[in-house]
Amino acid sequence: MRQLSKTKMGPIWLGVLAATSLMMTASVASAQTWNFCSPPKTTTIENSTPATLLMLDRSGSMDTNKSAGVSLWNVARSSLIAVVEELTGGEPDQVRFGLGFFGATYIDMVPLNANVVFEAKENALTDLTNRLSNTSAGGYTPTADAIDRVRRSNTLNDSTRPSAGILITDGTPQTTSYNIEQSRTAAINQACAMRGEGKSLYVVGLGGATNTAFNNKLAAAAGKGCCGPQANPTCSNGIGTDPCLNPGVTSTTCYGSYEAYEQTEFTNVLKSIAHEISCTFDLDTNSHPNNMAPDNPEAVIVRMKASTGLIDIAHRSHDPGGQSGWYFANENRNSVALTSDYCAMVQSGNAEFVETQVACPCAEVIGSACDVPGQLPPLICPQGVWSCDSGFDVCEPIALEECPVGCPGYDLDAPCHVDDDPVSTSGQGANDPATERNRCKIGKVACENNVQPYCQQLYSPMPELCDGLDNDCDGQIDNITASWKNDGGVWTPEAFDLFTIPSDHENASAACFIRDVCVCDSTGVSPHNAAMMTPVNYQAEFNAYLNAWDSTYCECRVGLAQ
Repeated sequence: MRQLSKTKMGPIWLGVLAATSLMMTASVASAQTWNFCSPPKTTTIENSTPATLLMLDRSGSMDTNKSAGVSLWNVARSSLIAVVEELTGGEPDQVRFGLGFFGATYIDMVPLNANVVFEAKENALTDLTNRLSNTSAGGYTPTADAIDRVRRSNTLNDSTRPSAGILITDGTPQTTSYNIEQSRTAAINQACAMRGEGKSLYVVGLGGATNTAFNNKLAAAAGKGCCGPQANPTCSNGIGTDPCLNPGVTSTTCYGSYEAYEQTEFTNVLKSIAHEISCTFDLDTNSHPNNMAPDNPEAVIVRMKASTGLIDIAHRSHDPGGQSGWYFANENRNSVALTSDYCAMVQSGNAEFVETQVACPCAEVIGSACDVPGQLPPLICPQGVWSCDSGFDVCEPIALEECPVGCPGYDLDAPCHVDDDPVSTSGQGANDPATERNRCKIGKVACENNVQPYCQQLYSPMPELCDGLDNDCDGQIDNITASWKNDGGVWTPEAFDLFTIPSDHENASAACFIRDVCVCDSTGVSPHNAAMMTPVNYQAEFNAYLNAWDSTYCECRVGLAQ
């Protein structure tokens, strides 16, 4: 939102100087890793004057002397008039103001605990002064009713401009029943309901007798404070132990309310809050779950157009002191606020507009199945589940041991060589199985335990035959006599008891029963088209191999003479 300022030279020069120095330090480089797929939301300041509803405690205790002998009612009245006069003295108003009271009052003879005297409007000073001058304090402190009236007011339900309520009280919530604990619980519940609707409420404790601890818890419930053992006065870690979800959290661990003891302090508090409201900007979160921006500040970009150019404003966590930048204006994360240095530029008239941009949400259902895209390296599962990373849908591969595809990326059953370790994805490694003469080194690509690829040996040793191959896998080719033993003139297998060649077999000569030399031509290898032997049925496969033997390439002869 952009608000034209009053014509005051001091704030203008402050804004110009701030713009010059802040451009040197602001950075949102890390935000570029997020998926900013939609255009930024631009808020022109002169068209979005913020609004606030002042809800003032007018219980009887406000008119007693609690601070240096001065009536708190008079302190509140003087301060409110001074602040409204300052922030509405130019054209247009820096802030639109509305006014409400809570305490015993009557409208048309009907008793009301809280009422809105007038909604936020331009040039509210005259009406505010008259109302405050003609109203006195008296009654109890119906805080819950006051918050409910702020929540339901037209001021906080106007979606055309940023708005907030300011609850000003001097004491603990108390209704006519005198049940203080119930009154406190009701007030907390109303603050939680207000925050749940994305509406902002500031809590101001006035005077030394106010219950600061409860005010802090109330501010945390409204999204403007924090609670819990890890909480700190700046609430830099967020709301902490949420009192809306953990109502029993100790109020003494809470921070967030503003406390003022006399008129100067109270006036400064009101100015500070009014300035923050005037430097609050809505985020476009309509497409996000629960209408909330991601909780990571890097998912939000904030820029300001000033006289010196477009300024990137970093989240205040990037500032070593945490005092400069932007921050989420409420726990609903649907708006951001600027710290005082940047806010001075807005209020001085040195800023033309503010841009806010929220990273896009992921579209896929997290955890649902997906196919991993692209050309994957070996042992990466091609199936996965959707996850969300910085606004991008990412298909995360399933763990290899759970992948339904065994050894993904490998051409299972492709021919390979058992000496190649690790086995090639295609089976074509350093050694060519198609030219291998040792039958035991011929294999196929296989997968162990669904995750470990290897070259599975296909063929076992068999007795040597006259075929130019190393059939018995001893490293020598056609060394027939080493594979078959002559026992009384009969060749019988020594190492292969199951393998015999009947003497009347058509290809019995393949074992050189009578002749003792195996001779092959220059090709060196006899084609063997029959099924090679595996551990399933040695004898049957050996016979099939023998039946396919071709003496055209290799034959048995007698001695060296042949």
